[in-house]
Amino acid sequence: RWVLITSAMHMPRAIGAFRQAGWSPIPYPVDFQTMGPPRFTISLQLGFSGMGSLSAALREWTALAIYRLLDRTEAFFPAPSG
Repeated sequence: RWVLITSAMHMPRAIGAFRQAGWSPIPYPVDFQTMGPPRFTISLQLGFSGMGSLSAALREWTALAIYRLLDRTEAFFPAPSG
């Protein structure tokens, strides 16, 4: 058995590519991106603090779509094995 260790953000694309190649690794996601502890404040300021996260997510979703179009994965968003 093989263990696939990669960033949690990249895990769906990586696991899909491995499955398409005929491998069934055990996923071990690391490097989770979080917003930190919840803050219980109300702010009316408009900011761009979430734009970096949005950009990273859009980049990964685009990569997932391209992998699917190029037949490098069997699904747009591979489900966990069960």
